[in-house]
Amino acid sequence: MFGGPVRSPGQFRPVALDDAVHSAQMIEMTDSQSSLDDPDYSEFAWRRFRRILKAMAVVSVLTGLVALGWMYYFIGGMTIAIALATVLGVSLTVFMAAALMGLVFLSSGSGHDEQVDAQGKKSAQHRNLKP
Repeated sequence: MFGGPVRSPGQFRPVALDDAVHSAQMIEMTDSQSSLDDPDYSEFAWRRFRRILKAMAVVSVLTGLVALGWMYYFIGGMTIAIALATVLGVSLTVFMAAALMGLVFLSSGSGHDEQVDAQGKKSAQHRNLKP
């Protein structure tokens, strides 16, 4: 039996090669819950995230088309490959940035960030370190 703690009814029991700090961290992680654990809030947060992504999909396509227009204005005629590469490259870059930023807002707004920060501080205090 090597590895992390084994869940027994009501508490964690350390197994071979496990230390008290790791067991305390595992217990602390089970105590707090995120807002996304609440089904109503979770549905609201994910619906808002999808709505923002749909809007950003439109914005990213428009940005790609603006980039294409800008290139056509300054460069002139171009092949279909260059036009497609420009529109897809710019649109997907803007959309990826929007998706990642949306996930950051989802994580922050749901309490995940605070939950991780609190666990880090408790762990540091448990080991007598400064957070």
